[in-house]
Amino acid sequence: MSGSAPAHRPATSIPEGSPLFLSLLTPPQQELFMQAAHLVAAQDGELDELETALLEALGAESNLEYLPGDVELADALQRAPELLPDGPSRRAFLLELAGVVVIDGRAHQAEIDRLRDFAGALDVPEVQVNRFLDYALQASSIVDTGRTLIATADGKD
Repeated sequence: MSGSAPAHRPATSIPEGSPLFLSLLTPPQQELFMQAAHLVAAQDGELDELETALLEALGAESNLEYLPGDVELADALQRAPELLPDGPSRRAFLLELAGVVVIDGRAHQAEIDRLRDFAGALDVPEVQVNRFLDYALQASSIVDTGRTLIATADGKD
């Protein structure tokens, strides 16, 4: 299909040029996400360089400040159903949170457990959580491949 026009993509409610899934959330939902993301990332006992960079980037994309530990898990879990009242907002929240779980290349059980805690609070089934984690791992792999392609000139580097 060389030279042909790209296939038409259906219209979505995601604004052009915005962060893909965080843009589906309202500012209060994004703030809860940032708090949840920190709670998830810190579960393995450390915030490594990739996790810290991701949290800072997510905060910048959503025009929120990086919120290190501003909330207790129980409080975030209690507020989640009210702040995320519908399926699309809940799924966008959890899909982004799955990305936080795998950002360092490892899905630590404690981080997965936090993701599942939020999914339970939001009545999202386990099978969906597993799909989110699979997607996040695939997306992470694609980004890593892209970085390698950019860093390698014609396979000579």
